[in-house]
Amino acid sequence: MEVSQKPSNVSISTFQFQLLYLALGMICSLLWIGDTPFINDEPLLLNIALKANEQGDFFTLGLMGTKGLQYGPVPIWFYRALLFVTHNIYVLAFLKTLLVFFANALGIYYFFRLLPRWNFHTAVLIFVSPFLWFYGRSLWDNCLNITLTLWGFVAYFYFFKTRHFGWLSITVFCLAAAFQVHLMSLPFIAAVTIHLIVFNRQFLCQNWKKILLLALCVSFFMKDYVYYLITLPELSSSSHFTGSVRSFFFPFYGGQFFSLHGFYYFLGKRWLAPIPDFFLSLTGWIILLPIYGIFRSFKACYQKVKIKAQFDFEDHLAFVCLTWFVAFISLSFLKNLRSDPHYYNSAWFLYFVLLNIALNALWNRTWIRKLFYIHGAIMFVSLISIMILLHHRHGTRSLHYGATLENQVEVATELNKYGSTHQWISKAENPHWFPHAINLLRNLEPASLSTAPTQDKSFEILYAEDNVYDGKIVLGP
Repeated sequence: MEVSQKPSNVSISTFQFQLLYLALGMICSLLWIGDTPFINDEPLLLNIALKANEQGDFFTLGLMGTKGLQYGPVPIWFYRALLFVTHNIYVLAFLKTLLVFFANALGIYYFFRLLPRWNFHTAVLIFVSPFLWFYGRSLWDNCLNITLTLWGFVAYFYFFKTRHFGWLSITVFCLAAAFQVHLMSLPFIAAVTIHLIVFNRQFLCQNWKKILLLALCVSFFMKDYVYYLITLPELSSSSHFTGSVRSFFFPFYGGQFFSLHGFYYFLGKRWLAPIPDFFLSLTGWIILLPIYGIFRSFKACYQKVKIKAQFDFEDHLAFVCLTWFVAFISLSFLKNLRSDPHYYNSAWFLYFVLLNIALNALWNRTWIRKLFYIHGAIMFVSLISIMILLHHRHGTRSLHYGATLENQVEVATELNKYGSTHQWISKAENPHWFPHAINLLRNLEPASLSTAPTQDKSFEILYAEDNVYDGKIVLGP
C-alpha cells in the first residue's frame, strides 16, 4: 500500500514529541483519580473478585452481559490480583489506570516502530480521546480489551515480520484473554486466525510441535469458560440473533472514539452547556477517515490480487483490518448492536489503524494537516474542560456516570459512622438504582466502620445542589 510520506528519521524532535504525548496522556489519565465513575458493574465486579479471594475459587465467571451470556474470568483474575495488593479503592483505581496507561503507551510505541513511514503524531488522538480516557480509568471488565486487542494486533505483526515464535505466543495469549473478557473480541480473533492460516501455513507446518504445545497451554487457560459456553442451552437460541439495518451500520461509526460525538452518553445531554451540541458533533467528521481507510485498504488489496502481485507489509495490515471490519459488521448485525459505545472497545484499534491508513494517504494535502491539528487541539481543550467540570461538579446525574467515586466514598464513610445495620434510601438517581455501589465502598478502605454503638436510624441520600448538572450527593437525615 502506498503512503504519501517519506520515511521519518528518529530525531530529538521526534523523541520530544513522544515524551510530550506520554506526559499529556499520563496527566489526563491519573489526575483526580477519585473522579472516576463507580456505578453498577464496577462494584458488582469487585464484589465477585472479593468473594473469589475469600473462597479461594480459581474459576469464577464474570458479569452477566446484556445479551444473556456471562463473561469470562480474566477481569475477575485481574481485580483479584489488585485486591491482593490493596483494599484501598483509590490505590486500586490508581494502579489499574497506571498499568493500563503504560501498557497502551508501550503498545502504541511498538506499533509505530513497525511502520516508520507512518505519521506518529496521530498517537495524540489516543491520549485526547474522551472515550479512551473514560474507559482507561473505569474499574470495569470490558475496557481491559482496549489493551488486549492493541497488544494482540501489535504482537501478531511483529510475529509476521520477524517469524519469532515468542511474538506468536503473546498474540495467542492476548486473543485467549480478550475472548474471556468480552465476546466482542470475536471479530478480531477471526481476522487474525484467517490471516494466520492463509499467509503463514508454511511456518505452522514447520513448527507444528511448538504450535501444539502452545495450543495445549491456551486450552488449559480457556477450558472452563469454553465448557460453560458450549453447555449453555441459550447460546443456540435464535433470540440471540436479531439483526436490523441500524445494527448493520453501527460499525461504520467506530471512529467516534476519537471525537466528542456521542460522548453525552456518559455525561448526559447538555451537560457541557452552554457549548451547543452541534459543535460537539462537528468533531465527528473524523468518523469519515476510518471509512476512507476501508476504501484504501480494499483498493490496495484488490489491485494486488488482480495482478497476482505479492502483498507488502502494509497490504497484510490492510487485509487484517478488512477482515476484522467485515467480521465486526456480521457480529453487529446478528447481535443487533445499535448505540452503546463500549461495543467498540474490542475494535477501537481497528479504527485507529484505518484512520492512519487514511491520513497517510491524505497527509500531503495542506488542508488535512491543518484540520487534523485543529481537531487535536479542540479535543485536548475539551477533555481538560470535561475533567475540570467533573471535578468541580463531583460527577453528573446521568445513568452512565453519576457521582464520582470520591464523593460516594465520602457518603459511605459518613454512613459507617452510625454503624452497619441501619437503613438508607436515596432520592439521587444512581444510588437509588445501584445501592450496591455505596454498600461495597462501606466494606473497603478508606470507608472504615466506626466502633461507635450501632444506631437504629434511617438516612436519605440527596443531591447537594439544585443545579441539574451537579452530581454531588450528601447524606441527609
